[in-house]
Amino acid sequence: MKKITLLLLGATLMLSCGKSKEEQLIADYAQTLGDAKMDLNFKMKNLEKVEDITAKDSLEILKSYFTEKKANKISEFQDGINYNKENLDKHTKELAETNPNHSSLVELYERYINEAKSEIERYEQNIKLYEGDCQGTFLEPVLISIKDYEKRGDEILVSKFKANFTMNNPLLNNTKQEITRTYYLDGDRTKVLSTESE
Repeated sequence: MKKITLLLLGATLMLSCGKSKEEQLIADYAQTLGDAKMDLNFKMKNLEKVEDITAKDSLEILKSYFTEKKANKISEFQDGINYNKENLDKHTKELAETNPNHSSLVELYERYINEAKSEIERYEQNIKLYEGDCQGTFLEPVLISIKDYEKRGDEILVSKFKANFTMNNPLLNNTKQEITRTYYLDGDRTKVLSTESE
């Protein structure tokens, strides 16, 4: 019985001394230059989980972004409608006051009127598009992501870790450096998505 207990204790100690999945991922990432993996004497001093970013968290950010950008575009289109309505009224009045015998002037005002009507119609169609599914606009992928995140709920998309480690810098004659950096790992913690220097 004592032997089994000692074996289990020894195995537990050996496992706890190994690198965590996150530490190994960061070590591999930090020691890769281009496609070349190197041994740069990486030693983790401290690894702290800062936060998990869930689909629900991202959903709130995306919804806010979507609402703001959509409102800005609709307002921009409404300004275009108002501007062209003013032009339409102005040119319609000018046409009414023009002598019908001045055919070139009549044609010019009629062209301006038709252009203003066409622009108003175009802006109105754009407003309908942005009030609908935004298909073909820069907001379409955002709307698709929103629908995707709504289905995923509390699923972890990104885990943020703060790492403090030492390693040799091959660009500085293998000088040992201490580095503190924030790492963003995917939800499954299988790859580093991005980093930020402290």
